[in-house]
Amino acid sequence: MTWANDVLYALSKDGLRVTEPRRTIVEHIVLRAGPFTAEQLVGELPEVGRATIYRTLEVLSTGHWLARIHHDEGEHAYIPAAPHKHQLVCTRCGTAVTFDTCDLDGLMAQLSQRTGFAIEGHALEAFGVCQQCQPARPAGPQL
Repeated sequence: MTWANDVLYALSKDGLRVTEPRRTIVEHIVLRAGPFTAEQLVGELPEVGRATIYRTLEVLSTGHWLARIHHDEGEHAYIPAAPHKHQLVCTRCGTAVTFDTCDLDGLMAQLSQRTGFAIEGHALEAFGVCQQCQPARPAGPQL
C-alpha cells in the first residue's frame, strides 16, 4: 500500500484533511485491478457520499496521484499514477497500461519556443486494442 501511504502523507503535508472517507477512497483505489470511474466507486463504497468521492478524485487528479483517462462515452476513468507516467488504453475492454518512458522532451522544448508557453508538464494517452482483445491471427508463413 505504498501508493496509498504516499498519497495520504502528501495530502496531509499539503494541509488537506485526511478524513476517514478520504482514507477509505484512497485505500479502495489500491485494491482495484484496472481503470475505474467515479460512479463505480459510488456503487462500491456506499458508506462514502457521492460528492466526497467526486471531490477526492478531483484532488487526487489535480495532485497527479491519479491519471485521468478520457473515454468516448464522456465519463472519465482513473488509474493510480506516479509523476510523469503515461497510459496505453484499450478501446475495447478499457485495460490501461502505464509506462514511464518518454521521448517528448524535444517536442515540448520546440512547442515552448514556438508558442512562448512555459510548459510545466504533459500527459500522454495512446489508444488501441490490447493483445487479449485483438482477433486471433491465423498462422501464416513467416517472412
